[in-house]
Amino acid sequence: MSSTQELDENRVDMPDMVNRDPNNMNFHARTLFEDVIGEPDGAHSADCVWKNSYGCFTGGKNCCYTVLTYVCALPLALCWGCTFACVTFAHIWQVGPCYRVVQINMSCAQKFFGTCVHCVCDPCYESMSLLLSNIRVLSGNSTELNQYQAGGGVSKELANLPEKSDHIA
Repeated sequence: MSSTQELDENRVDMPDMVNRDPNNMNFHARTLFEDVIGEPDGAHSADCVWKNSYGCFTGGKNCCYTVLTYVCALPLALCWGCTFACVTFAHIWQVGPCYRVVQINMSCAQKFFGTCVHCVCDPCYESMSLLLSNIRVLSGNSTELNQYQAGGGVSKELANLPEKSDHIA
């Protein structure tokens, strides 16, 4: 193994120090002055107030955020890293196998249920389809409807259909 390969394998990936939110996960948490405070037309403060407000807001936010990150970021990063390690472990060693057991058992139940439904429902659906297969819906002008009624309620096409005795058990 060459020394270059050893260096590549031992190298720890470092985070992007410029773009620290490459997936825009915290787009909703924008806290720039312009994202938080805005004066509409007709309600402007004096220029010196606006400029100093910007400085106070930005300086206070940056100072507070810096102190909080020094005090809390490392312990919280450790806690969240451990939390996600536990979640990953649980999904790999508990949730995944349990889900597979449920899939196996439910496929058997699905076959039983499907057989029961086919045995009970299929004959009913077949009978209803045979009963309802000769229903005709007339749409059109009143002349067609009058011809239908004059023929005793049975259209010529329907009256000339052969009997379907092969479907009757």
